[in-house]
Formats: sequence, structure tokens, C-alpha cells
Amino acid sequence: MRSAGSTTWLTRFAWLTCVATLLLICSGGMVTSKGVGLAVPDWPTTFGYNMFLFPISKWVGGILFEHTHRLMGSLVGFLTIILAVWLWVGEDRQWVRNLGVIALGGVIAQGILGGLRVTMMKDEIGIFHACIAQAFLGLLVFVALVTTRFWRALANEQFDFRKFSPIKTLAIAITTAIYVQLALGATMRHQHRDLAILDFPIRVRRDAPRFVALKRLSIFWVVLVGCQIALGAWTIWSNKAADVATAHVALGAVMLSFGVTISAICWRTSQAQFEGARPPGAQKHVPA
Repeated sequence: MRSAGSTTWLTRFAWLTCVATLLLICSGGMVTSKGVGLAVPDWPTTFGYNMFLFPISKWVGGILFEHTHRLMGSLVGFLTIILAVWLWVGEDRQWVRNLGVIALGGVIAQGILGGLRVTMMKDEIGIFHACIAQAFLGLLVFVALVTTRFWRALANEQFDFRKFSPIKTLAIAITTAIYVQLALGATMRHQHRDLAILDFPIRVRRDAPRFVALKRLSIFWVVLVGCQIALGAWTIWSNKAADVATAHVALGAVMLSFGVTISAICWRTSQAQFEGARPPGAQKHVPA
């Protein structure tokens, strides 16, 4: 059984890895927006140098953005390795350990895809690289969430299951739609298509359970949608200015993270409610 202190530090480290991954996505968005993905023509070296020993004096122009993106990718890779090992050693739930292994495999695959984008010079690889990045962030957010004491406490929450079930379905559907939109955005950005995809409104049900954390997340999620629509319009009006377009990508990643969190909370609570509805004497099995 884990101590409260170790749980807290594991959770903090998991969220730190999430933040680093979000910054990495921002960095990748800037590279794509500025069209400097091939500013460094070789991989895994940088102009023949060991990537970590490339002279700072040569970090100029597009090289600065591309090389920084590679270094941030390496940082996220190291953080993910530590997180996976920490989960494997310190986590008592096998399925959470497995998530750490999946995350490790994901970050390795991402590094290889990023390198192939340079060596093979194919936009299709860049699109896949961008889509996997968003999914990877969603996975890390879920990992961070399930390490919290809040997650375990959800098993004891009591709600009206009949009202809660549609909320779970809606949350999963919207999260999926956001991911599809992010994938479409990645396709357009990497193929340099001047096409605008409008976001969609999100309706908050009045019969949502009185669950403070979920209600606050949902309200903030709606606010993010409004901001995302505004950023999308601003991206067009600014003729796809790199900083605005990157902010649009970053906010999309944050929206996806919120969607994953809300969907996970809904799933966790509905599982607890389902188990609570079993006949007396029946064995309960709620994932920890």
C-alpha cells in the first residue's frame, strides 16, 4: 500500500509530465506554423553534432525552433521513462502500471515519427505525429488523474445513475469530436490548406449531478470552447500568424485534456454507481 506522501509526489510528477507535454505540443505547433520543420536536415544528429552538444551560438532562425522542439521532446521522453518506472515500482494497481508502459511506448514511437518526418520529408508522417501527440497528452492526463486520492474517493460518491449516464455519453462524444477536430486541424496545417473548421457549441444539461468538481470542469470547458472559436477566427484574420495559430493548437490540447478528465470522472462514478446497485451480498468490483 502506498503512503500518502509517495502518492502526492507521484501525482505531482505526473502532472509535471503533462505540462511538459503541453509545452512540447506548443513547440511543435510553432515549428509547423513557421514552416521550419526541416530547418535541421538530419536526425538524430543536429548538423552532424550530438543533439545535446549542438552549439548555442548556432541556434538561430528556424534552427532555434526545430532544435528546441527536439530538446523538449527528449525532456518529455526522460520524464515519461521516470513516470513509467515510478508507476511500475510504486503503484499497486496493475492496470495503472500498464498505462505507464503504454505511455513509454507512445513517447518512443513519437520520437521515431518525429525523426522520420525529417529523414523521409513526408507531410503524412507529420500529420500522424501531431495526432499521436494529442492522444499521448490525453493518456498522460488520465494517468495523472488516476494517481490522485480524488480518483479513489469517487467510488464513494452517490448520484442518480439515470441522470448521470447521459452526461457520461455526452462527455465521451464531445471529447471524441474534439480529437477529430484536432486531427483535421493537423491535416490542414501540415498540408498548408487555407480552410477554416468552425468549432461547435457545447450544451450543459440542467439535470447534471450536483458534483462540484465536475460542474466546474464543465463550465470551464464551455469557456474554452468560446476562446477556441475566437482563436480560430483570429488565426484566419491574422493570416495564420505563428503565435496565434500555435495558441489555437495549444488550447485545443487543453480542451482535449479537460474532455479526457471529465469523461474519466464520469466513467469512474458510473462504475461505482453500477456496482452500488448490485443485489445485497453480491461481490463488488470497482476499479481502484
